Amino acid sequence: PIVDEDTRRMGTSAAADTVIAALRRRIDSLQLPLRFSDYGLSSRDLPVLAAAAIETGLADQLPQPLDQEELLNLLKGAL
Repeated sequence: PIVDEDTRRMGTSAAADTVIAALRRRIDSLQLPLRFSDYGLSSRDLPVLAAAAIETGLADQLPQPLDQEELLNLLKGAL
């Protein structure tokens, strides 16, 4: 509901694609930066972000459990 998309009758993969597309449209319409580098972050900053996500429990909210190294690799993809 938060992205205003009805995914109740969709399979998991289709629902994920629909929500991702909706989020991309919203981000684009608001002209928000997409990459961490757009915020001035570099690869040196990512270990701190990964550690903070683990320590605060934010990483526990991900669809798939990730340890700190896996989370760091995910963040590198968003640089």
